Amino acid sequence: MSMGRILRSVACCLGAACALAGCATQVDPARAAAKKQFTQTIVPGVSTTTQIYQAMGPALIVRFDSGYEVWRYGESNEDGSEFVILFDARGVVQKTRRRLAAAKTAP
Repeated sequence: MSMGRILRSVACCLGAACALAGCATQVDPARAAAKKQFTQTIVPGVSTTTQIYQAMGPALIVRFDSGYEVWRYGESNEDGSEFVILFDARGVVQKTRRRLAAAKTAP
């Protein structure tokens, strides 16, 4: 599978994950703060699925035929952000991204 195809698949999955963002439930503020702090210590090329799972718990996971995985953590806090991690086939972090929720406007 080509890198371009992988990235397109990841983009589609991220879009689907964003669509599910409204399904998040209330989370303990202390746990959300601990998760947010941990995300700052993740090192692409070094951190692994095991380390992330132990610190962050279960995620919404999308698996690809190539072995790559995208993990999405939605954070039910005041800023409505989400954290997305791309893992390679070995389970090593390749890329991370925090997305802040879009500002809500009145219809």
